[in-house]
Amino acid sequence: MDNKKNILETALLLFSRRGFDAVGVQEICNECAITKPTLYHYFGNKQGLLDTIFQYYYPPFIQKIKDASEYHHDIVLNLESLAQVFFELVKELPVFARFSLVASFSPVESDIHGAQKKYTSCISDLIKELFLFAVVDHGNMRGRESLLAMSFTGLIKSYCGFALSNEIELNEQIARAVVKQFMHGIFS
Repeated sequence: MDNKKNILETALLLFSRRGFDAVGVQEICNECAITKPTLYHYFGNKQGLLDTIFQYYYPPFIQKIKDASEYHHDIVLNLESLAQVFFELVKELPVFARFSLVASFSPVESDIHGAQKKYTSCISDLIKELFLFAVVDHGNMRGRESLLAMSFTGLIKSYCGFALSNEIELNEQIARAVVKQFMHGIFS
């Protein structure tokens, strides 16, 4: 593994375990057996390292969200697909999934919130857009698209958190159950 990737993965692991603010540059360097100038060469500073982590992991995830949220007049299928995308992230990249989940609840003024905002906003916009398109088929959702998108995302993030805490195993059956639970009130 090259130095840059080693630094990136080590920092992500440390950040996910203890939080971005609790981990110092020297600790990352010690874990990677590198000097500070090496880290600064690749990332500029700790903030640059954080930005690079998000730049590396979020785009493929966002593409999967985009694909799953393309509306084909079956909102249930879309929501199940979206749930599966989130669940796959937890299974395939649990360290990043934990870090991004914790970061999504960080204070608005924090560096981590600012670094992640453009990615989480993009995801939120894609899910909200799905509900906007679904209004054509389900007019009773009109005017509630943003609330529905936030509620759905919050529910999915909760299940991801439970899985990361080993309280539940995520699979297609759970995705269907979560969507059914969510949908119960949508059409009323």
